[in-house]
Amino acid sequence: MDLVEALGRGVHERRIMVYSTDPDDQRILDTTNLGHQLPDSSAPYMDVTVGNVAGNKIDYYLRRELRYTSGPCTGKTRQSTGSITLTNTLDDMSLPDYVIGSMGATRANLPRGTNFANVQFTLTRGATIDKISVNGAPTLYSTGELDGHTVVYTQVRIPAGESVNVDVTFTEPKSAHGRAQVPVQPLVDNPTPTIDVPVCGPEG
Repeated sequence: MDLVEALGRGVHERRIMVYSTDPDDQRILDTTNLGHQLPDSSAPYMDVTVGNVAGNKIDYYLRRELRYTSGPCTGKTRQSTGSITLTNTLDDMSLPDYVIGSMGATRANLPRGTNFANVQFTLTRGATIDKISVNGAPTLYSTGELDGHTVVYTQVRIPAGESVNVDVTFTEPKSAHGRAQVPVQPLVDNPTPTIDVPVCGPEG
């Protein structure tokens, strides 16, 4: 019973995902919380995920702040900004390398205690990227698409005891109707996003 409850909690918190190469099985999974499909909606959307590039356990010390702001519901488009502030709270440099060393990115020559992270923004369907910056400075990034949603990602280094801010400015279509959806990736912390996105048009 304890195992079933633990598994249920993992699914509810979006920590357990299942994919099947069998199309029939996958169609069933898509209708459940195990499938974790992106919403089939035109609503404003921002999902920021952080991946560990260094191959260690330093994510335990990572804290996040999330913000999503948009302009008014006028014109054919509106400019929006998605932001995440990542803080590396590590204060014990005596921990072993498998916790705070550079196990997966040895070529990067990272100082011990540095959080090397891939930061990905999955955004509103039809959105176009205007710019992305790290601590206010332009940075290299890549873009793509996932189920019609615009995706942009970059990599950042967060030294122990410091914070890094990633901002993405993008243009959303007027067809982005309804309340903004901002799921939060399940990690150690559980931040409440700051959302300032006017509701435009009907739910869609």
